[in-house]
Amino acid sequence: MGNSMRTNISTSLAYAVSAFALILAACGGSGDDGAGALTDFSVSPTKVDVTWLGTTCPLTPQKVGDFLVIGGTAPYTLFSSFVPDPGSPNSSITMSVPVVNTRNTQFAAFVAGCFDPGTITILDKQGRTATVALTSKPASAP
Repeated sequence: MGNSMRTNISTSLAYAVSAFALILAACGGSGDDGAGALTDFSVSPTKVDVTWLGTTCPLTPQKVGDFLVIGGTAPYTLFSSFVPDPGSPNSSITMSVPVVNTRNTQFAAFVAGCFDPGTITILDKQGRTATVALTSKPASAP
């Protein structure tokens, strides 16, 4: 085989590999959601301490903040792992939505009653969790 034949085969192979690489690059990959979360999974803020004016905590749910889901893989299921204290059976933690469908989306949390602590758990599609710790107490006890 002559030198010119080797050069043509090498050049053809190089073109084929380059074309294949360009095709793969053009397809792109899936974003973080489809790739299984290249971005760390978290929520912000991770802790909220609520001190209500007066000697009692409100018994109807009150908004205590907005929380941002960061990273992870959508959709995210939200739930409260809070169990009311027998001394405050009307205590609760609820969220504005049960599921957040896209990352970098906020949800609101509402609390009623007194407790220390309460937890909101955010579960991503990959089974990872992020948590928010909440406390709810009166400014002064009777």
